[in-house]
Amino acid sequence: MFNAKNKGISFESITRCRRKLQERNPELRDEETAKMRNKKQKEYIKYSKQS
Repeated sequence: MFNAKNKGISFESITRCRRKLQERNPELRDEETAKMRNKKQKEYIKYSKQS
C-alpha cells in the first residue's frame, strides 16, 4: 500500500466499495463492529435531538 496515491489508488473509493459489498452481502460484515456503529449512531441521533 506504499505510494498508493502515486499509483492512482483512492482509499475513499476502496472504502465505498467495501461498504457496498458488505451492504449486499451482510455475511461479510463483522457483527461486533456493526453493533458498535449502530449504537454510536443511535447515541448521536439522541444527542442531536437535544441540541
